[in-house]
Parts: sequence; structure tokens; C-alpha cells
Amino acid sequence: MILPMKRFNLLFLIAIAGMLTGSCSRKIMFTPELRKELESNNIPLTEVQFYNSHKIELNRTHIPPDAISINSGAVNVERGKYIEEVVIRKHTPGVCSSVNPYDLSIEFEPDNHYSLKFGRKAGAKLTNAYKLYAKWKADKGEIIYGDSKFTTKMKATNAHLLVEKNRFII
Repeated sequence: MILPMKRFNLLFLIAIAGMLTGSCSRKIMFTPELRKELESNNIPLTEVQFYNSHKIELNRTHIPPDAISINSGAVNVERGKYIEEVVIRKHTPGVCSSVNPYDLSIEFEPDNHYSLKFGRKAGAKLTNAYKLYAKWKADKGEIIYGDSKFTTKMKATNAHLLVEKNRFII
């Protein structure tokens, strides 16, 4: 009789764990179909909570010391060069500040109004994901963040927009 009781307890714990993880919010990729659904239901994209799918690291170097202003990043000195780093961690919440037909500007820092563009265009093709826009040269991408030009590494090409699946997303 002890064996069936242990099995029951184990199954009960697995069921409880499944209910707890199933009830947690789940992030899904923001797609053109989802955008169309939200817009057709008169839900402004500026009121949707977005998240980035991957960590985004921005860097800029050769900054004169009098031109440094730190908002959310850090400034390091390496071999006499100032390097400003801005790190936007995976699943950082962001809000849409600008809506265009193929791209959205997303602000991840509430106080500075700096935004990153995410869009569907990849060269001449349209993608299903809204991916981080950058001008790519070799293995680095150039991004305007605020009023400054930053670079990012090739792994940032994986960054795309997510939203939480909830009651108005089917």
C-alpha cells in the first residue's frame, strides 16, 4: 500500500507544478498577424507591453570625457579609451513610442525616451518577427540610440519583440 500512496503523492505534486507553471504569463513572438489582430480590435500598440527576446548590448568608444552622459549604462576606460556600454537584459519591458507600417520604436528606459527600432524588413524581404534594426558591417551593427551612434555584436540579430499572451491574444 505504501507504493501506490507515494505514486499518488508524486502525481499530485506534478499536477500542482503543471497548474502553477501553466498559469504563469507566457511571452510569445509579436508578429504581423498579432499586430493586425490588436489593431482590428482598436488596441493601440502604444498601450501594449513589449519585451525583448535576447540581451542587447550597445557600445560606443572614443568619447571625449566632457561628452559623457550616463543614463543607464556604464563607462569604462580601456587603454585610455572611454567605452560606454548600455545593456538591455532579456525580457526587459518596453513601450512603443512610434508606429510605422513596417517597424516600431520601443523604449526600454522610462526616463530617457531613447528607443530602438524593431521591424520586419530584412533587406528586400519581410520577416514574420519584428527584429532589432541595425546597419550591419561585417560582424558589428550600427544603431542610433538617443543622439549617439552605438555598435552591437552580431548576436543582436536574434533580438525580436515579444508580448505576453493574455486575454486579448488568441
